[in-house]
Amino acid sequence: MIGALVASIAIFTPGALAMFLLAHQHEHVRQLSWLQAIVRGVVAGFIGVLVSVTIQLGLHSLVDVKTVALAIGSVLVLLVAKKDPVWVILGAALLSPFLFS
Repeated sequence: MIGALVASIAIFTPGALAMFLLAHQHEHVRQLSWLQAIVRGVVAGFIGVLVSVTIQLGLHSLVDVKTVALAIGSVLVLLVAKKDPVWVILGAALLSPFLFS
């Protein structure tokens, strides 16, 4: 328990201190156009990586009719029924033993 406490303090203290000490600089830094360009580039790169990983996972995990049906059903529940992703994950977890056993 002491180790968990020390680890938690060691992990969260630097970030919390940085936020506390640099909070007054936020408005100034937010208006720097060169920094905004960097952040836009990083976000675009991150989105590209997410799309690439999603495509790779889809190509390797959608291997038969059952997996494709589960994926399409999940997307429909998310987009058409507008359900929370947590419920979709739980539903897929409950259906999986029946579909893949």
